[in-house]
Amino acid sequence: MKTDKLDGLRQRIGQLNRRILDDLNERLRLVDEIRAVKLERGLAFHDPKREKAMLRELAAANEGPLTEAQLRRIYGAIFEAALEYLEAGAKKKGKREKTKTAR
Repeated sequence: MKTDKLDGLRQRIGQLNRRILDDLNERLRLVDEIRAVKLERGLAFHDPKREKAMLRELAAANEGPLTEAQLRRIYGAIFEAALEYLEAGAKKKGKREKTKTAR
């Protein structure tokens, strides 16, 4: 009986992991679209001020049990992965542009 409950909980975690993965991939597709718009407009892609604002919004919305420090680490990794993704994509496409940062 206990194994059934454990298996059920693990199955739910697996389903959540797949949803998180799908959402992360969708986020990268949106980041790619944002980058294209910013390139058209001559704007810097990387905007640390925007990242800080997003973190503030997320921290305010967070009802736990995730701590703010954990939230910041997770989203810091997501932001870093997005930049790596875009830089790798620019290299694949043969573009020589670097990811510009807003100041």
